Amino acid sequence: MKYLVLIVSLLLAGCFTPKYTNSFTAGAPFATKRISEIKKGETTKEEIKNIFGSPFSASILSEEQGSWKYYYLEGVASAQYKGLTLNSETSGTQYSLDVLFKNDVVVNFEYTEGPRTGSVTNATSN
Repeated sequence: MKYLVLIVSLLLAGCFTPKYTNSFTAGAPFATKRISEIKKGETTKEEIKNIFGSPFSASILSEEQGSWKYYYLEGVASAQYKGLTLNSETSGTQYSLDVLFKNDVVVNFEYTEGPRTGSVTNATSN
């Protein structure tokens, strides 16, 4: 009987562990409300930099072409032990702007915004 009480106590203890939560960001915020100001064949690289700031990353594609990427992710991550498993979850919003230049003028761009979620359950081992 003692062992049964001990086993039940240990199992219940695993059910009442605290949940750890933390906010996070990646990249840098940029002026998403100004995306409509970008005009293909008109907007220059300098104007893009004035509107959105320095890019998250830049690539040279050829002597005439290059691309800039603006990226920002904000969210919350949490983790909690449940019995013998660790459950972790993330949720947030991702913002991404890719701009293609030819001779320092915008030839194409793509803006995406949306949820970013995920979860993982890991069994613990000794």
